[in-house]
Amino acid sequence: LLSPLFFVEMSSDNSFIARNWEELRRRARSLESDINTKLLNFSKLGSSLGGPPQLGVITDSERRDSEYLSTSQNRFETLSLDIQTMLDKLNDINEQMSDLIRGSAYVKNPAVCHTLERHRDILLDYSHEFKRTHANIKVLLEREVLFTSSIGDFGECKINLSNDGLNNRKSDFLLKEHDHIKSSDRLLDDQIGIALATKESLLNQKLGLKGVAKKLNTLTKRYPAVHSVMQKIHMRKRRDVIILASVIVICFIVIFLYDQARNQCCPMFGILAVLMPVPIMSDFGSYDLICVNKNEHITPNIPSHSLTKPHRQ
Repeated sequence: LLSPLFFVEMSSDNSFIARNWEELRRRARSLESDINTKLLNFSKLGSSLGGPPQLGVITDSERRDSEYLSTSQNRFETLSLDIQTMLDKLNDINEQMSDLIRGSAYVKNPAVCHTLERHRDILLDYSHEFKRTHANIKVLLEREVLFTSSIGDFGECKINLSNDGLNNRKSDFLLKEHDHIKSSDRLLDDQIGIALATKESLLNQKLGLKGVAKKLNTLTKRYPAVHSVMQKIHMRKRRDVIILASVIVICFIVIFLYDQARNQCCPMFGILAVLMPVPIMSDFGSYDLICVNKNEHITPNIPSHSLTKPHRQ
């Protein structure tokens, strides 16, 4: 069982955490208000450097004056240092608030968690705003120094943009070198981009040529088989044509020789007669095949005894 002393200690711890929490919240809200005011002044400084000349605002001649640039540079450095210090303090307070509720019952309280998260978001927004404005004002001051050095041929301007004691001429030289380096970097980036685009185009062409080569290899592998089949078909057709032509020629030769043998007597007819005898048998005997002219007739060789009439007995 829990003793009453435990509850007393627990309630005292909670009251201590609550008091510290409220104190840290009060300090955080105060710092946030101060940072907001400083950021507004910081933005006004940037507007006075980069804005157009108006009534009640510093003109271009006054803006490029060395005294004005010195004052702007001092304000820029002072405000930057103050805002950065306040942001660091606000970050420390947020860390203390987070450590305070860690391990206590307040860590599960939605209102406390939401408040802590809200302070962190405000710190993050102020940090981003400070960095953006700081970079813009620094660029504007560098531009104003370049303008002052360009029109200050008759008077020597000695405005320092950094804490190393360099004069305007050296700063101008360094800024010009910086611009040259940036332009060189841009040119190199452009050349690298062109090279990468060319490389990608060459890779695409390589892939296309590989595809064409693959298709050609496939066709060359398939073509011999098709060609061999076509050759066999043509050979079969040619062989059939040759056989048919040979038969037709032989038939024409035989018909021609036979017609010549019938029209005139020739040794070839005797050969054909020997090769192809046509005996005609009858009651009277056989006929003799002789070589005759067109107007002659074949007379049968009939024995004499068969021509005499038989005697009656």
